[in-house]
Amino acid sequence: MPTTTTLLAALCLSLRLTNALPRTLLPRETSTPLEPLPKDHAQALEFRFQPLLDFDTDSCYNVPAISPSCTISPGLEPSGDTSPCRAPSALDNSNVYVRGRCNRGWCAFLYSYYFQMDWAAPSPLSQWNHRHDWESIVVWEYRGAARSVAVSCHGEYESRAAEDVPSALSPAEFPLPNWDWLPKDEATHPKVVFHKSGARTHCFRFAKSGGGDEPPENDKHVWIRGGLLGWQGYLVELRDKLRDHDFGSAHLPWHSEEQYTAELVKSMPQAARDDGFDCAYDEVPLFPGIPKPE
Repeated sequence: MPTTTTLLAALCLSLRLTNALPRTLLPRETSTPLEPLPKDHAQALEFRFQPLLDFDTDSCYNVPAISPSCTISPGLEPSGDTSPCRAPSALDNSNVYVRGRCNRGWCAFLYSYYFQMDWAAPSPLSQWNHRHDWESIVVWEYRGAARSVAVSCHGEYESRAAEDVPSALSPAEFPLPNWDWLPKDEATHPKVVFHKSGARTHCFRFAKSGGGDEPPENDKHVWIRGGLLGWQGYLVELRDKLRDHDFGSAHLPWHSEEQYTAELVKSMPQAARDDGFDCAYDEVPLFPGIPKPE
């Protein structure tokens, strides 16, 4: 009997063969988020440092960029406000895409988040509105401890020492995988907020210290972890289709090896530079001693 993986791969191939057919984007009012890929297939360190998110009330929720049937999200055409991209169900049905690179004792984990649109404001500021948005968070760790966190904003990164970023346990609503040596009682998850950056479009910022972002503003009123997919955590056919898709003015941060390397260069802390971290080199394809996804 064919496995689920075989069936999904065959379906993805058949869908590729129909790419030449006319395609119609769903109307905005019916463009609901896609079904997520099976959740939580990543490496232990990627889970250990996965950020927790909140979303200001004028911001979209992140959603899956690709479905199990290889459908790419059509996104949303920005118009009146962000209400069409804040379906409460999205908070329990999201995917987060992570890719790690390790050498010289350091690892960098780039977490990528997809949003259906980026809405800044009505005219005359509507020139900044666009369908699709990708934003990223990079956590840099050295020998098992987080050292730096960088959040993306308008194509650049703001970086802080990990000790200066509020962190928390993964909430009960988003339990970590039940791996014996993956600690669940340490506050290793940096807290980050998706917000509107002044009069311009949306990006990430660090959570305020001293509880300034409590309680969270999203519909669940908890910090959101999201289903994590590592580089080897889903079908290559799905990953390649996602990587090769044209999202217009939004840019998937690993759509090419050169782009992935550039994201690490921009977010790298000085200590990693001093130790000779190579942003274009994987010392080991899978981090040693870390369980592979089932």
